[in-house]
Amino acid sequence: MLQKEGYPLEWLQELKDKNNIIDVISRYVPLKQSGGNFWGCCPFHHEKTPSFSVKDSGQFYHCFGCGESGDVIKFIQKIEGLTFPEAVQFLADRAGMEVPGFVKTDKSGDMKKRRDRLLQIATLAAKFYHETLMSDKGQAAREYLEGRGISKNLMIRFGLGFSPDYNAVINMLKEKGFTEEEIVASGVGWLSEKSTNKRPFDTLQQRMIVPIINTSGNVIAFSGRAISKDYKGGKYINSKNTAIFEKGKTVYAANFVKKEKQKAAVPRVIIVEGFMDVISLAKYGINNAVAGMGTAFTPMQARIIHGLADSVYVCYDGDTAGEDASWRNLTILNDEGLNVNVVTIPVAGMDPDDYVKKYGRVGFERLLANALPCVEYALECIAKKFDLNTNTGRARYVKEALDYVKNVQDDAGREVYLEIIHDKSRVATEILREGFVNDISGVINAKEAAPEVTRGVSDAETEAARFVLNTMASHPEFANPADILAADVFGQNITHKEVYNYLKETVDGGGRPAIHMLYSLSPDEEVAHIVNAVKDFSDETTLVKFYRDSLKLLNGNYLKFMIKVLSQKFDRADADEKKLIFAELAKYQAIQKDLK
Repeated sequence: MLQKEGYPLEWLQELKDKNNIIDVISRYVPLKQSGGNFWGCCPFHHEKTPSFSVKDSGQFYHCFGCGESGDVIKFIQKIEGLTFPEAVQFLADRAGMEVPGFVKTDKSGDMKKRRDRLLQIATLAAKFYHETLMSDKGQAAREYLEGRGISKNLMIRFGLGFSPDYNAVINMLKEKGFTEEEIVASGVGWLSEKSTNKRPFDTLQQRMIVPIINTSGNVIAFSGRAISKDYKGGKYINSKNTAIFEKGKTVYAANFVKKEKQKAAVPRVIIVEGFMDVISLAKYGINNAVAGMGTAFTPMQARIIHGLADSVYVCYDGDTAGEDASWRNLTILNDEGLNVNVVTIPVAGMDPDDYVKKYGRVGFERLLANALPCVEYALECIAKKFDLNTNTGRARYVKEALDYVKNVQDDAGREVYLEIIHDKSRVATEILREGFVNDISGVINAKEAAPEVTRGVSDAETEAARFVLNTMASHPEFANPADILAADVFGQNITHKEVYNYLKETVDGGGRPAIHMLYSLSPDEEVAHIVNAVKDFSDETTLVKFYRDSLKLLNGNYLKFMIKVLSQKFDRADADEKKLIFAELAKYQAIQKDLK
């Protein structure tokens, strides 16, 4: 059974059937019906004339302005800044459905009640800390923040607070009816491993408090920043992982960027190291910054960021530690499919907070404009490791740089990066290209390797494939996956093959394909091209003829390719192998004859 991230496609189709896309999107975007579609202004980019179309019959949306396209799950992901599982849970709760694999029991109900209690504790603690900051007891903390250029408005906006002592917040929570065990489980109370007095205390005492809020708007943890020079312990003390907070699943200020996104499109997210960097940038009107939790980024954090924007600008401190942090996180962000750029602060020892204070918003935006794409940044970092004035240094640089560039999938981009390596190493591009090819194909014995037959796919074939797949999903009354000779008809296009396999399995199982289900197969933007590969025909006869012509193009080119491959194999084969290959060749040639 086909699945998407562990969810059966049949269940996902039921989920989407119970969450009509018009009803869901109307909660966020005013829609007006015109013809067979509903129209509104796109929530993902600025526009005054509606170009955002929602198709009720197809249960998908498409913006003719920015190209955004998807089903109801993708819409909730983008508009709410959620991961795929979170969006699925969001819609399942809305429809009153149980998520597969989750069996509702009395124990699960108890777990929800406990989680709700812990969230209440965190919310009350945040309110207490903030009120304390704004009272006489918080004067020193306010003066510290004001000294860093943080106004009262920013203190309120980010919910900043102050912990007066070890017991104040603990006593307040007890008075509200929470047990010591619950207070510790929430992360607000801590237990000393050394002390014999096993009573919870507030380890953030005498610190300025930054509440950590998730994308749903719930306070889930805290970070305490020392405000005096004679502090004990680290400059920052952060909450431990709890039932409501996991560092690897949390991105600081993602909730604020999500709100910005609901007001207007957010083209990029800026990733900084510290919470104070985020707050300081907000002072200058830069409201699209987020921060990690002090550790290397995780795939889950990258997915959260991807839910906010497709492009990220990584801007860490202008020192070696900051540079190392950038390097570690690039791979995680790249693997998520984000367009990653790296911002370099030119002044050693400066962080984004320092830089924006000295050079203002204009200066910081100049840094963003000079950001390097991640591969170029990586090549810069590799170059710094070696003395390029020596032959040995250049040779080592070339080896490591080529090892890095071989992971680049885009052939055109790879050529550009080879030119960069050439500029730094002064090694001829032809030699670099040869060394690159030899490096990745070294396991092949050149003398014994068969010449490779490659199959290029023309633009006409790509358009034909999109149209054929769309027609199979939209008109199963005459367009059948059995019309395609094999999945390999679609060459190396993985998305086309995934869509074809879904259509074939659904039809073979007696089901009816749904065009919106294509979005559940792959996050690749090619899905949107397939869904929108609709052509206007005067009648169904013309539509069927165009479909048959497109099939003939695809199947015909596939047969030519297979006959060429088998012919080359035949020429190299021994006598026994030739008999088998000849039979296979005859089969394809017969099909080719019938196709004409």
